[in-house]
Amino acid sequence: MSQSLSLLYIHIVFPIENPFIRIQAKDADILYHYIGNVLKKHDSLPVCIGGMSDHIHILFVLTQSMALTDLSTGNQTLQ
Repeated sequence: MSQSLSLLYIHIVFPIENPFIRIQAKDADILYHYIGNVLKKHDSLPVCIGGMSDHIHILFVLTQSMALTDLSTGNQTLQ
């Protein structure tokens, strides 16, 4: 029986929309840890999460049980 193995790496950049609100350095690690836990809860593998005061980068492996379209359209609730 043949088997198909694949990993889909996704890189997302979230900008902070309000120019007066910034990610504080003291809060950044807590925020990144939280995002990683949300991804793990949905069986995705966080590879690297980081950013600057005005945006966040998230690199993760998308789980095979979640479609990319669900993620991009928000049909899959990530909470």
